This record gives sequence, C-alpha cells and structure tokens, in this order.
Amino acid sequence: MLEEIKTKVVDFIKEIETEFKQWQRNGMEGGLDRWEKRVKTGVISIGQGILQTIIEETENEKEAKRYGSETDMIKCSHCGRKRHYKYKSSKEVWTLCGKIMIKRKYYYCSQCGNGEYPLDKQLGLNGSALSGTVRRLISLIGAEVPFERTQELIYEVGGIYLSKTTAWRVTHQVGHKLREVQKQVQSEYLVVGPTEDNKHLDKVDKIIAETDATSVLTKEGYRQPKLSVVVQKDKDGHRLQSRYQGGFMSVVELALGWKADAKGLGWERVKKKEVLADGADWIWNMALEHLPDGEAIIDYYHPCERIHQIGRLVFGEGNAAGKRWANKLAEELKSGHIGKIIKRLEELKRCTKQSKEAVKESITYFNNNGHRMNYPAYQEKGYDIGSGIVEGGCKFIIASRLKRSGMRWNTENVNNMIALRTALLNKKEWRLFWNAYHVAC
Repeated sequence: MLEEIKTKVVDFIKEIETEFKQWQRNGMEGGLDRWEKRVKTGVISIGQGILQTIIEETENEKEAKRYGSETDMIKCSHCGRKRHYKYKSSKEVWTLCGKIMIKRKYYYCSQCGNGEYPLDKQLGLNGSALSGTVRRLISLIGAEVPFERTQELIYEVGGIYLSKTTAWRVTHQVGHKLREVQKQVQSEYLVVGPTEDNKHLDKVDKIIAETDATSVLTKEGYRQPKLSVVVQKDKDGHRLQSRYQGGFMSVVELALGWKADAKGLGWERVKKKEVLADGADWIWNMALEHLPDGEAIIDYYHPCERIHQIGRLVFGEGNAAGKRWANKLAEELKSGHIGKIIKRLEELKRCTKQSKEAVKESITYFNNNGHRMNYPAYQEKGYDIGSGIVEGGCKFIIASRLKRSGMRWNTENVNNMIALRTALLNKKEWRLFWNAYHVAC
C-alpha cells in the first residue's frame, strides 16, 4: 500500500511540473496563489492516504501479533478483568490531512459493563471525530474570534468542514480542561515555588501583583469576572514573564491563585515587590492577608480620575475653573500631598445632593487610602504607579472576546473562555495540556 502512495507522489510531482511548464509557455497568468492551492490540495490528498495506510497497517500488524483471532480479549481499564472482542466498526475522523476512515475493534467487559475501542484511546479520539491537532487548531481560533468565524477560518486554513456547534463545543471543552491544569500548576507553585520556567530569576528587578474586576453580559444579566496578573520586570522595565488567572470566582479562590502565581514567579526570592490596584476594599484585604510583604500602591490614575470627576460634578461639565482645580489637585496627588487634597475637597461648595455625596465619599477614599499614595517615594525606589497591565488584561483577555455586540454568555462558558485565553498568555498550562494530551494518545 505504501508503494502505491510513493507512486502517487512521483506522479503528482511530474503532473505539477508539466502543468507549470505549460503555464509558463502560456504567459504565466493566474499568480502564485493558483499553484499554492494546487500543490496544497495534492499534498493533503497524499497525506490523507499515508495517514490512512499507516494506521490500518499498524493496527493489522498489532492484531495479528497480540490477539490473533476474532475471539481475543484485553484487560479492562476499569475493573482489571478481561474484556471480550465484540465487533469491528468504522469511524470517520477529521485530521489536518483531511477526512480519513479508521476501522477499529470494540471490546466489552461483562463484569463491570464498560466497553471501549482501544484504537480510539491510542489515537486520542475518545468520543471525538477530530484529531488532537484539529482540536488544538479549533481552540486556538475559537479563543480569538466568534464561533461562526471559527467555522469559516478552520475551513479556510485546513479545508475542514465543521459546524458552529462543534467549534463551540471543542473550544469550551479545552477551556474547561485548562482550568483544571491551571489549578494543578498553582497547587504546585504553592508547595514548590519557582520551577523550570524561572531560570532567569537573577534578571528580575521587581515583581508586580495586580487585580481588578470587569463586567460581562451573561444570561443572568451583567456579572463581574475578576482578573489577576503577576508580572516580572527587569531593571529596564521590560516584562520577563507574566501569569494571569480570571473568571467568576470567590475572593478566596482568586486570592489563593494570585498568591500561587506570585510564588511561582519568585515572589519570595525577589526584594522589590509591589501590589498595585485601585482602592477596592476587597483587593486590599486580600493583599494584606496573602501578599503582606508587597509594597501596597494605589494606581495613580484611579484617584486622579476621581479628582477630575469631582471637578466636572461640582463645577460643571467643561468648566474651565473646574479643569484648573482638578489639574492642580492632580499635581498635588503626584507629589504625594494627600492632606492638601483632602483640605481642598473639604473647602468645596457643593450645591446638589449628588455632589455632596460624591465629595464626602472622595474625602473618605483619600483618608482611607492616602498611605498607599506616596508616589514620589515609590518612583524614587523604582516602583510602578500605574496598573495598566491588569486593566489592559481586562480589555484584551475579557472584553475583546466576550464583550462583542450581541453576546450573552453562560457563566460556566465565561470561565472556560477566560481560562483558555489566559493559558495562551501564560504558556505553561497550554504546553502542559497538549503535551499530556498527545502522550495520552
């Protein structure tokens, strides 16, 4: 059979060569893309035949060597007893080489009632008609674009026909498994700490831990998934490595994962470390308990934006005096003069109930968080004062994929999609999952 394929390869090359020469003689119209498609179609067809043949021949050889008859038995993976051969059946499988047909044996255990196709398990096809590589490609594309577009791109890239439902199902299955892998990685970090991914710890100048929440429209209405990130930076401010986690999770769950990611990136081995966030109480309570040795810094732009909002609210939208007032307080903020800001807020004349409440709330905010706003000292020591990393993460991890027009999500699927997208950024979970997947094959 393989000899037939070799002959097909030689014949195809000769055929393409003849066609190309004829094309040159006729004026070379049509462009390179014509030949790309022609060669790709032929190569896929040949690859399909090779894949089909080696699976069939290997399986036939294995059967002849190990089992020898249609009444053979194998050990049951559930109860350890013998499973008996029942019948053979065919299955269509999509691969990157196109659709192939595999014939495999079915074995049944009369003791525990479980049956299986051993070849399916060996090929990583348990319950699926898609190869592992195709599933990986689907999840890669499904992580970036809506499932209708995933369907189109899979066909464009691999010539593979699949439904929107299949794209949806595979992407969420992979995302769900990646959530499990992330928990395993974080558990390992909590016990072991930095692993093989952190051989460059000597280059790390500081580690920054950030977290925030955003909103996503679900079938139950708007809900707030959380996102945390831990980042290593060198002395030039370049990012060396990052770890993200996110989803609908409790503060306790988020805190443990945040702590694990920090420890995994070398938090305990680096002198300069900071927790950088807005003024939300839940964040600082979490940081105080789980990352108490990090320099606690309120992101400069949050109180700065609060000052400008007060200016617009008290003085009026677009009012020049309000802008000057806000700009002056922003300068005091960057200079670390929190007492002056509080005094200026107390001196404001508030006419409306809304402005009175907003100013009162801001005075409380600066009183409670002023000790985390010593920006001149932070900058002198080389700390960051802006939490752009986690805010950017909320946009490109969550918003860019989950907050498109018309989207309403099941809460479980939000977690799956965020796990998939963070795994692609973290890299470790993505690598571990597919290594284990192919080993299992």
